[in-house]
Amino acid sequence: MSAKRPFFVVGRSNGSQFDVWHTEEAPADPMERNELHEEYRIDALEESASVTLVYAHSEEEARRTVRAEVREAAIRGHIDIAAGRAGRAARRRIQSRRTVQHYRR
Repeated sequence: MSAKRPFFVVGRSNGSQFDVWHTEEAPADPMERNELHEEYRIDALEESASVTLVYAHSEEEARRTVRAEVREAAIRGHIDIAAGRAGRAARRRIQSRRTVQHYRR
């Protein structure tokens, strides 16, 4: 199997999905790749989009990789939010018990 190559994947994240607008192989030269990445990043910001550098065997694999990373981040974010809500609810219950115990004395 051939070595993984760098690809730019341009698009926009919509929650747990990523709409890919453009995918292309990035230059092999790191300096040239960084310059082009910065240019694409600035253009993408104007459209509320992002440019991700991914190492893959093909353009299709690069697109799949970015979509999977976005899905995983959304799931982690959802779990973090849910855990935060559960923690706040538990703190409210504890505070509520303290208030009741205070008035019972």
